[in-house]
Amino acid sequence: MVKSAADTAADFFILNPTTHSEATHAMNLEQVKDQIRQHTLYVQQGLLARHYQNTLIKPRGSLGLLEDISVRLAGMTRHLRYNISGKHVLIMCADHGFAAHGVSACPGHVTGQMARACLKETAAASVIARANGTHLSVFDIGIAKTVDCPGRNNRKIRKETRDFTKGFAMTGEETLQAIGNGFEETRRIVKTGAHIIAPGEMGIGNTTASSALLSVFSDLPPEQVTGGDL
Repeated sequence: MVKSAADTAADFFILNPTTHSEATHAMNLEQVKDQIRQHTLYVQQGLLARHYQNTLIKPRGSLGLLEDISVRLAGMTRHLRYNISGKHVLIMCADHGFAAHGVSACPGHVTGQMARACLKETAAASVIARANGTHLSVFDIGIAKTVDCPGRNNRKIRKETRDFTKGFAMTGEETLQAIGNGFEETRRIVKTGAHIIAPGEMGIGNTTASSALLSVFSDLPPEQVTGGDL
């Protein structure tokens, strides 16, 4: 029987002795999960936003997805006239150990080059962010070689993950630390006045990693989640 991702995670903490650090990260993760469960959209504000859209001098629904977005934002922010001026993009960068197998069209060292391009505002993400008045932050979570460039935020956990064809890519403690880094940076950015945050990741081989995770979480074979031969 194939276990669900939740069961697998539970087994990890039950069967493996946790260090003090792991226990602390696990506690913080549970607290965040509880906060997410308790947070509800303000449905009434969304309904009011939909009604407002229908009072405008235009065919109902003529703005398509934009109208749906306005309704969702009203429900998230509790305001019909919300402020989305504070925009921030976070890019978490790391290398994948299995990239050495040649799963990507680019070699692994391109991760560092792309991180440097983002910091120098020459990468596509940087150009789009600048054009839209959006602040962009780059975080080194696990780039194999240190990117010596102004603006880099060092949250490195290890130099690239391990090759998951030979064992665990990350330990439980490393995984929880990575998740915790994301929580901490998000909270920090919110305190600076950000109203919309777009999280992103960058690392050669990331499509393979995401496909592997999707395969586990959805209990689907790798062939199905990768789409087969093109």
